[in-house]
Amino acid sequence: MNTPRKTAKNFTAVFLSEILGKLITFYAIVFYLAKYFSKEQFGAYNQVFVFISFGFLFATFGMDRIVVREIAKTPKLIGRITGSALLVKGILALTSFGLANLVLSLAGGVLNYSPKLLVLIRIASLGILLSVFSVFGAVLHYRLRLGQRSVATVAARLLAAGAMIALVALHAPLHWFVVAGLLLGVPGALLGVPEALLLYIFYRRGGKESLGINISTCAKLVKQAAPIALCDIFIITYARVDQIMLQGMLGKESLVGIYNFATRFAEVLRIIPLAFMASIFPSLCRAYEQKRASFEEAYRRSFKYMSLICIPVAFASILLSKPLILAVNGKYVAGAPILTILLFAEVFVFLGIVNNRLLVSSGRQTLDILFTGASAAINIVLNLLLIGRLGMAGAALASLVAYATGPILGLLIPFTRPFSMAMFRASLKPTGAASIMLLAIWLSADRLGLLASAALGAAVYLGAIALVRGLDREDATLIRSVFHKA
Repeated sequence: MNTPRKTAKNFTAVFLSEILGKLITFYAIVFYLAKYFSKEQFGAYNQVFVFISFGFLFATFGMDRIVVREIAKTPKLIGRITGSALLVKGILALTSFGLANLVLSLAGGVLNYSPKLLVLIRIASLGILLSVFSVFGAVLHYRLRLGQRSVATVAARLLAAGAMIALVALHAPLHWFVVAGLLLGVPGALLGVPEALLLYIFYRRGGKESLGINISTCAKLVKQAAPIALCDIFIITYARVDQIMLQGMLGKESLVGIYNFATRFAEVLRIIPLAFMASIFPSLCRAYEQKRASFEEAYRRSFKYMSLICIPVAFASILLSKPLILAVNGKYVAGAPILTILLFAEVFVFLGIVNNRLLVSSGRQTLDILFTGASAAINIVLNLLLIGRLGMAGAALASLVAYATGPILGLLIPFTRPFSMAMFRASLKPTGAASIMLLAIWLSADRLGLLASAALGAAVYLGAIALVRGLDREDATLIRSVFHKA
């Protein structure tokens, strides 16, 4: 396992770059484009990337995580693994591009897509061809050169966001924003280019490996990645099917715009678990093979930290979602209750990201097919039942139930039962402390105002966590290391 200082260094590098990247994206899309577009245009813009995300998912095929794991197991074969992965991903990108356009031709009418929306999606599908470059990011990830990769991430986001702001100033039509949004929102499209450049510079400065292609290695990578790819398809299904079904069942792009506005707020928090797990993933892979006690300690603490962060945010949203949206853009205020529901769903997303990386690092990624497949099926069924009756709220409730399905099923399987038990135990103290925090905000809001009462609630939450000993000495050491590196 990484030392606390090494973990803190990697987490800080990834977290700062991801939060900067997400904030850049969030500002460009939510603060800027949501005001520039009408609700209908904003809905169409987001519907483009909801659809095309399925194509990108097939093109990536879970390959990047397997590349990190395989290089961690056999560092001497890094050149062969990287070259083979590039070949496989090139074939997948071409196949995915063709399939996306074929499905669009066959199912566009069923999904209530207008002719203009169909054209926009076809434009965006060209970005699938650039997803090959993400392999280079996986190699940088293994080498734990996360600081260099982070600089590339922020630079790419700034470039694309600047392009979108310039388009607003020029009063450009919607299709130009789709092109800029493609570069801004999809990691494989623009971010892989500077990552590839960084890796080339590394090799020129003393890297001894040369890229190679081995057919048996290609087959092994595909076999190992297939369960992850299937899980990712299920994940994107239950994460995005609500927006597709809202469009298909209600046929109102304005509702999709409001719903996606709330979704953007909720999903920005995912940088935290993604950054944390990225910083420790290579070490988790090694720890499972070499030192099982370190692996078990790592997953217990991972669940603890994620619970400490996501649960109070969800509870606070009960009172704060509406004023938050009003402060940003009042025309989307109808999405306030949707945001609250989706933030409670994010609790299970946080814990699910940790659980997924643990299964991959232990070589049990096939088990995640059961969890994600069940979640996807439940989400589709519940959307069919609830959207017609409850509209946007029905879609959000379907997502909440679907996200919670995996952790509950994990209790039924012997291998995953310790993970799920650790997950639920880790949530007990934060849930209690967050309930006290919510009460403090509610009682003080009229007297102190919303901002001051929110600050009071945060202080109450931290005090409650300290009182129930939700953090120990090693936690305190790691937190100090993070702030020291920051």
